[in-house]
Amino acid sequence: MSWALVIAYAAWDLGLKRLLAPYAPPFTGQLLIIAFLVSHALGYYSGRTVAFYVFVSALVSNVFENTSVLYGFPFGYYVHNTRLKLFNVPYGATLAYVGLGYVSWMVTQALLRRTSYRSWSKLVYVAPLMAAFVFTIYDFCIDPIGGTIYRAFVYRNPGPWFGTPISNYFGWLFTTFLFYLPLSLYLRNRGEAASKVRTEPGSSYWLQPILVYLTVAVGVIFDNLRGKSVEITLANGKVWNSGDIWGALTLATLFTMLPISLLALVTLYGSGGVPDEG
Repeated sequence: MSWALVIAYAAWDLGLKRLLAPYAPPFTGQLLIIAFLVSHALGYYSGRTVAFYVFVSALVSNVFENTSVLYGFPFGYYVHNTRLKLFNVPYGATLAYVGLGYVSWMVTQALLRRTSYRSWSKLVYVAPLMAAFVFTIYDFCIDPIGGTIYRAFVYRNPGPWFGTPISNYFGWLFTTFLFYLPLSLYLRNRGEAASKVRTEPGSSYWLQPILVYLTVAVGVIFDNLRGKSVEITLANGKVWNSGDIWGALTLATLFTMLPISLLALVTLYGSGGVPDEG
């Protein structure tokens, strides 16, 4: 099932959404990744662990998204221009935090060679920080598009990264670290017991989230290449050309998300498969 969802998401993100978006349900891409999360995670984690992750990631992200809208912390003051939201947070944003947050976590486990149950007791604090960077890089590659070209959200005080303030990225690191850390601590003392009752998945299992992360990167690049060049005026009066934004974020994606995906693949298969942590 998880392989079918990887293929379905790739088909949607790399082609079908450009044809079917007006007719598809809202948040189709995000919902496909959520379905992948459930199907894939239950092949490695217990149902209780999956529920714990979903609850914590949704709660923490919503709390800090709301505090930022109301008080400017931690992302900076901004508003979301959509009606489909819970309090001040769009449903799509929560789905992205939970779904892509899981994908980024699993990519990080491959990068750090934490692919066995016994490895849960290692790098307990490093893994959440690394995962926070892997996930924040995604936002680094797409936020100026949403905040300037699409006007999905608007910052009161636009910043230097094509209108995105620096505080946004430190806010992402802070927020994502705070929902990855409880997961890492929760798992720390459960690996030994899990190794006795669950079968550890092979390399193809870990390949799946890497391919999803890679698909997201390629999808960003495809979308950027189709972008039109127009002038955009921000709240502070600064004028940007959207062609510069498309081009800069294409380069950002090429030199961040793509190398992370390739490094994860090399780490996964460079030693002949899933590393033996036992």
